[in-house]
Amino acid sequence: MKKLLLCGIAALFLATGTATFRPSPPEAPAHTARADETLDETALNALVASGQRPHPQEVAGAVHYAPGTYPFPAALTPNDEWALRTHLVGSYAPPDMFDHPYSGDLYVIDNLSLTDLHMKCQSHTLGCADRRDRWCLVYIARETDLFVYGVTINLIMRHEIGHCNGWGNEHSGARSFITEKSN
Repeated sequence: MKKLLLCGIAALFLATGTATFRPSPPEAPAHTARADETLDETALNALVASGQRPHPQEVAGAVHYAPGTYPFPAALTPNDEWALRTHLVGSYAPPDMFDHPYSGDLYVIDNLSLTDLHMKCQSHTLGCADRRDRWCLVYIARETDLFVYGVTINLIMRHEIGHCNGWGNEHSGARSFITEKSN
């Protein structure tokens, strides 16, 4: 009797079309991996694309600073002053309203080759920031490359933390670190 009942239910499903398999269209992936991307890079890029705050162990090669723990370079060091005297020209510092320690989780990946940095930042630069709601990921070139261009990690970090704090990519309101030095 049970077999007959189950066969009847199966026949009903087949007759009404409710038993047919109709796959839903696949969702577009949030991140498409490049052919040369490592597994760690793929995982990180997928997290960045999703906007979720990554766990510190999930960001390969990054140093994680919990909110308020990054040693913000508020004062210029002798190396910063050397860079400003010898190489750096123009406005580079973020406006006062963005020039303060970042209040969210900060992830820093430094020591990148210029080629890797340009792929991550999608521009020819020495650093960039990817800001999210409660966290920010900063990429920085190797210190030797920064030295060649006459920039220090402190100057780059202040600039990028400005972006983490909401300063736009158009750099409106940029100040000169040289003016700050004379104050």
